[in-house]
Amino acid sequence: MMAAAPLLVLLAVADPGAARALFDRAEVKFNLGNFEAAAADYQAAYELDHRPALLFDVGQCYRNLGNYERARFFYRRYLTLDPRSPNRRETERLIDLMSERLQQQGARTDLAARDPAAASGAPASFAPGLQAADSRPADAGGRPVYRRTWFWVGVAGVVAGGVAAGLLLSRDDPRGSLPSIDVRSGGITGP
Repeated sequence: MMAAAPLLVLLAVADPGAARALFDRAEVKFNLGNFEAAAADYQAAYELDHRPALLFDVGQCYRNLGNYERARFFYRRYLTLDPRSPNRRETERLIDLMSERLQQQGARTDLAARDPAAASGAPASFAPGLQAADSRPADAGGRPVYRRTWFWVGVAGVVAGGVAAGLLLSRDDPRGSLPSIDVRSGGITGP
């Protein structure tokens, strides 16, 4: 069987439609949820026809398999080889998502190493004074603060509060808070 592999490669190189056939086969496997086999077929198609879009498809397979590191690798390779891709923004978003998922996996692994009971799903004992001093949220080292939703919600709240305070302070009171002065009579009239 091992001797047949070089023969298959020679036949695939000789047949220009072989890459298309591998792609079509990969699409069927992907649609059926067989992501491992689809990734292998997309990679085989890429070996015959070096279209960067095939690397994006491989990344999609690995993302669906939960192998976020490999998915991120293939998304990055895709953008490197096709920097003017029409779906560049979406691919960059996927790269960020894969990085977040890798951080979450790392945080779970760290938690499991520190507290095996928490990793097993057993309820943890309540001991707030015994928490590790270096514990931090899973995404603490991820995106900068100004790229997080809660930051902009807070900024919007401060701006809205400032605008409301400005409007309240500049509002004209039709009755006035001080009595009027009648210049002709020289006296003060009531409100």
